[in-house]
Amino acid sequence: MYTQSQVTAALEAAVAQTIAIVSASPDHCTITSSQLIKMSGLTPPQDTDPIIKHNTWSLNLMYLRETWRERVLDATGRFPRTVYGHGFEILKPAENIDYAAAKASKDIVKAIRKSSNILTKTRDVDLNMQERQRKINHQVRLGALEGSAHKSARDAERDKLTVESTPNIKLPTQTFSE
Repeated sequence: MYTQSQVTAALEAAVAQTIAIVSASPDHCTITSSQLIKMSGLTPPQDTDPIIKHNTWSLNLMYLRETWRERVLDATGRFPRTVYGHGFEILKPAENIDYAAAKASKDIVKAIRKSSNILTKTRDVDLNMQERQRKINHQVRLGALEGSAHKSARDAERDKLTVESTPNIKLPTQTFSE
C-alpha cells in the first residue's frame, strides 16, 4: 500500500503539525486518531479493498503511531498518552512524571505476575531437587520484586495526591479577620 519512504514522510508531516499544535496550545492538547491520520496524509483502505491491504494499513498505522509518539516526546518533552477510543492526550511535563511512574509500576507488576504464574504452574514432580531449589529461589525473588513494585506504586500515588492537593497560590499573611 505505502512504501517505507512514504510512511516516513507522512510521519515527519504529522510530527511537524503536532509540534505546531502543541506550541499554539501548550496548556491542553489532544489529537484524535483521525486527526493524526489526516496530518500524516495517509489514506485508509476502503471496505471493498482486499484484506492484505487492510493488514498492511494496520501495520503502517501502528508504526506511524508509535514512532510519532517517540518523535513528539523528543521534540517537545511531552508524551502523547493514549486515550482509548479517542486518540492521544499530549501530557504536560509534570504529568509525564506521574504517567511514567504509574506505567512502569503497572508493567513491572504485570511481568512479575506472569513469571510467577509460570513458576507456580511448573509441576515440582517434573523437576529434580536442584531445579526445585532454583524454582523456590526465583519465587522468593519475584515475591520481593512484587512487594517493591507495589510499594513504588503506592508511593507514586501518594506523591501524586500530595502534588495535586498543594495549591499553586500564595495566601496573604494578613486575613480579613485580623
